[in-house]
Amino acid sequence: IDFQWNHTIQQVSMSFIAPTATCGAWWRSLSLFLCYTYSIITHFPHQVAGAALDALLGGKYVPTTDVEYIVDLTELLEAIAYETSITDGIALYKKITPDGISLESITVDTIPPSKDGAYLDAQDNPLYSIYMYAFWRSHNGSGKDPNVDQPRDEMNFLGEMVDNYGHTIILDQFQKGSGYDANLTAETIRVTNLWMATVQSLYDAVDVCEDNPELVKDPTFINPIDQAAAFWFGNFDETALTGSGSLYAWAERIRSEFSFGTTPSPFDANKEILEGLNYLQTKLKLCKYINPSSTIEAGGDHSLEMRKVVDKLTKVMTVPLVQNLIHHTALVASSPEPADADSIDYMILYGLVALPSIVICDKYAYDSLYNYTITHANEHANEIDNDHLYDMLVSLYSRLICLGIKCDYIGTSKILENVAMPTCLDPSMDLNTGYPSSNSQELLEFMQVDLDIRTIGTLIEMEASYAAYDVYHWGMHGRTSENTYLSVQAAALEEYHPSNTVGRSYNDYFAESSVTNFADKHEYKAILGREEFADATTTQQRIITESSMVLITLHAFAINHMYNAIDICRNVGNNLIENNWDRAFASLTGWAEEDQHSEGFLLFEVARYLCTDADSCNVETDDSEINRLLMAAFKDGKTSLEM
Repeated sequence: IDFQWNHTIQQVSMSFIAPTATCGAWWRSLSLFLCYTYSIITHFPHQVAGAALDALLGGKYVPTTDVEYIVDLTELLEAIAYETSITDGIALYKKITPDGISLESITVDTIPPSKDGAYLDAQDNPLYSIYMYAFWRSHNGSGKDPNVDQPRDEMNFLGEMVDNYGHTIILDQFQKGSGYDANLTAETIRVTNLWMATVQSLYDAVDVCEDNPELVKDPTFINPIDQAAAFWFGNFDETALTGSGSLYAWAERIRSEFSFGTTPSPFDANKEILEGLNYLQTKLKLCKYINPSSTIEAGGDHSLEMRKVVDKLTKVMTVPLVQNLIHHTALVASSPEPADADSIDYMILYGLVALPSIVICDKYAYDSLYNYTITHANEHANEIDNDHLYDMLVSLYSRLICLGIKCDYIGTSKILENVAMPTCLDPSMDLNTGYPSSNSQELLEFMQVDLDIRTIGTLIEMEASYAAYDVYHWGMHGRTSENTYLSVQAAALEEYHPSNTVGRSYNDYFAESSVTNFADKHEYKAILGREEFADATTTQQRIITESSMVLITLHAFAINHMYNAIDICRNVGNNLIENNWDRAFASLTGWAEEDQHSEGFLLFEVARYLCTDADSCNVETDDSEINRLLMAAFKDGKTSLEM
């Protein structure tokens, strides 16, 4: 700690005699010793001008700015874990560090206010809005009836504003009927507030790089990547074995409960996060440099690279959540006696924090898993057994793609090594439609463009329009390869092939009004609620945006790539033929259409809707005649091009 000597000896001695009131009597427990120590530490600023910054994780990450005030939060969390008094635990939760942040203020604007209000910001952090949407639409949310629309400020979860879901869950742990559990409460704060604050910091860094790279030069600037590192690593030190309250230590603990077979280099979430944070720290320094020959806006090229890494890291961060969900559900299911209340509470906690992203690609799977791990556990805890667990794992494994993670990231729970359980298999594109592809993994990557559209629509509905536009602009799920996005905006801006009469007819029609790039401008205005959409409700904005992307942008994009494949066949004759033809197929069907348990989102689903609601079915097979003809054409075309 860097002491500033303008604090008098009297102030220091008074700290030893009378710790702050939030700590209570010093003799109560070890937690009060930790709290007492913290009350002394926080009398002093964390950095003196010119002083060296404290490295994190035993020197493996070296901050460029002072983030010790965030590291302090880990120490507060450790104190809460030892605190037997609810009153003192809540006081620690509310305690504001010298730089104006508390464990509480991450999700709520505290009174007295923290330095900048609540830390989380839905306009920069898409995952925050996705979690809010999932909780609002859940069994415990006010939007559980899908036919009911609510104004944003009336969306609730557990009877409270959905924006404050983390705070609501935490207070529920402080006050739960089965009795206060300090460790469980600390764990809840860790995996709700600290976890999402890490995500927030990562997306804040992308925002700095894209919109204001000159901020890096400001002497008061605090590097968001340093903040993310401080939230994740906390005060953890492998050598000193300190920092058990950190997210890093938490991820290490749960990883030790899983085996990874004979894999020579098994997946390690902490290793991936460390490497990603160091890369992002270096990348952020480059954002202020602009390539004069580039047409990309200042920092734009670096922003894209940062965005891809941040999207990947937020998915990697989900792995320990899923491992904890499996582990604690297995503990409950394998218990020879009815599981105790705390074991069930851990399972419920991880059901809450691990599942929300599934709502984007499969609302029914989300509801089912929510029921397995939360609703059913609350109402019928004694019925949770291995059969229950088996069904839960079948559903969870089939939806890991919604979380952006793979089976080998998770491993096998050691509790279940000798128990008959379903095998986790990554999705393969053994397509239900029978469409042939020699590179099914690449096709799967591209088909996830439907998840981008559903994500954009969800963010619009949650009034996170700028976050929605970022996904439209950068992409998030759909890729042309493992490391390259193809965003919906890129598809909208693609120049139409001379033979693409559908796309060209849109341009020709709107050219009379001096409008170019019609699809992009239309979607931009719909997402952000501009011009003719200024008075639209968020539900109307969502419908307009998703419809435009499905019926105009991806429709014309598919036709473009069919003609591109034909041109390549005539002039070159290489593997780009299949790439273009596959992209045409993927942009009309999407990933969800190829999963027998999920509803599609794209043009293929529109035809199915017409089949049931507009009598366009094949009478003999009760299938969509439009889709039957479409798939026959795609298969025949693929065969012809391969010849």
